[in-house]
Amino acid sequence: MAWTAEQIDELFRDSPPPQEQQSNGHDLTEQKFRTREAGVQDYRIQLLNNARFQKEHESGITRDQVEAAILEARTFPDSGVGPPPFLEMDEEEFRGLLSSVLTELYPIQLPSTRPGAGPPADPSQLYVDRMAIDAYEAHHIMVTDQRGYSVAGLLKQGCTMIVAGLMGSGKTTLATNLVRSWALGETFLGRDVIKANTLVVVSPKEYEAWAEIIGFWGIRGQIFLVESTKAHFKKPEETLQWFAYLMDKHSCSSFVLDTLFDFYGMPPNNSGDQNRIVMNEQSPLLQMVRERMWSGLVTGHPPKSEAQSQTPRDPEEAFGGHTAWTAQHRMRMVLRRNSGASGIITGKGGYGDEGILKEEMLLFDADTRLVSLGGPFANYLGQVAMAPVVDAISGWMSRAEIEKKLGKRKEWILAGLKAALKKGLVKPNGKKGRSAKYALSDEPGEQEDLF
Repeated sequence: MAWTAEQIDELFRDSPPPQEQQSNGHDLTEQKFRTREAGVQDYRIQLLNNARFQKEHESGITRDQVEAAILEARTFPDSGVGPPPFLEMDEEEFRGLLSSVLTELYPIQLPSTRPGAGPPADPSQLYVDRMAIDAYEAHHIMVTDQRGYSVAGLLKQGCTMIVAGLMGSGKTTLATNLVRSWALGETFLGRDVIKANTLVVVSPKEYEAWAEIIGFWGIRGQIFLVESTKAHFKKPEETLQWFAYLMDKHSCSSFVLDTLFDFYGMPPNNSGDQNRIVMNEQSPLLQMVRERMWSGLVTGHPPKSEAQSQTPRDPEEAFGGHTAWTAQHRMRMVLRRNSGASGIITGKGGYGDEGILKEEMLLFDADTRLVSLGGPFANYLGQVAMAPVVDAISGWMSRAEIEKKLGKRKEWILAGLKAALKKGLVKPNGKKGRSAKYALSDEPGEQEDLF
C-alpha cells in the first residue's frame, strides 16, 4: 500500500466536512486552513469522510499501516503539493497529532496484520490467556488446588523464598541442606517438607561445591545441577522455556537459583537499572511457578553495611537500596555473621506462614555438613562476645572503655560482660552507673589501687 503526499494532503485538508462543522465557521476546504488551528476531532472527521480512507478501512487496514503510510508520504520530497499544512509541523509535533487522531479511530490497538492477511484478530481470542477473573474465583481456585507447604510455615507450593547473605555467610550450605531435605523427605530446620526432585541453577563459582556436597551425601537421581551460564539466552522467554523443559525432563517440582542475579546474567544488585531488569524478567518465571505449583529458593547478596549490622535489618528490606524485585517473593530470609557466629531470621511472609521472626543461631556440623537451629540468637550473644571482651580488659575498665577498645555496640559488650561474670572470669567493682568498672578475676582490687 503506497500513499503519496498528495493523497495524504487530501486526507488532512480536502475532505468535505460535515454541515455542522461548516456552520461553526470551520471550513476545512479553505486554503487559509492551518494544521495548528485544527483539533484532533477535526482530523478524525476528515479521515472518516475521506473516500480513500473509508475504502481502506473497510478492507481491514490497521492502525500501524495507516500510520506508516502517512509518515512515509510526509517525507516524500517531490510530492507536487505545496506545501500541505501538515508539512509545516516538526516531526515530534506531527507524530503527536497523528497518534491522537489514530487513537480516536482505533480505541483498541491490535497487532498489525500483513497486507492481504484479512482483518485484525478478535480481542476475545487475542487476549484469551490475559483476561482478568473475579477475585473470589481466584480464591476458590487456590483452595481447590489444595496447595500445601513445601517447607512447613516457610515455603508454600506455588511460591518462592529468597535468602540474603554475604559471601561465606552460608547461603549455599543452607540451600544444599534444603534440597537434601526435599530429596530424602527429612525435616529442614525442624520443619516438615514435601519430598521432591530439585533443579539447581548454580553459578560457575559454586558448581563444584554443590556437586561435592551432594556427592558426599550420596544422593542420586533427585538433584540436578546446571551452570547459570546455560540459562543465558537472547530473549527472556527463551530462558523461561528452557527452564520449564528441564523441570519437566527431570520431574522436578522444586528448584534453587544460586544466585538469582547469576541466573539472569546480571552483576550483583548494586544499581537501580539492574534491579529493574531482574524485576521485569523474573515476573513471568514467578507466574509459571504459581501456575504449576512449583516451590523455589533463590539467593542474593545484601550490602555489607546491612548484613554486618549489630541490629538485624528487617528481612523485608535485606537487599541493597532497591527492594522492589525482592518483594515479588513471598518469604524473605537473612543470614548474618556476628563475630564468628551465624544468625537466621525471616520476614512474616504471607497469610498463614510461620516465619522465624526472632533471630536464631544457625549451627553447622562439619562432620555431617548439616545445619540446625540453636535457639534464640540473644541467648548466644554473650557466648560469642565473652572471649573478645575478656581479652580486651586490662586493669580496671569501664564498659565505655571496653566498647571503645573493641569498636562494638553497648548491647554486645554488656552481653559479653554478663557471660564472663557468670563464669567468674571477670569481677565488678561493685559500683553502678559511670563509676562501674570491671577487671579480670585475678586483678588486685580497685580499693587497693586507690588507698
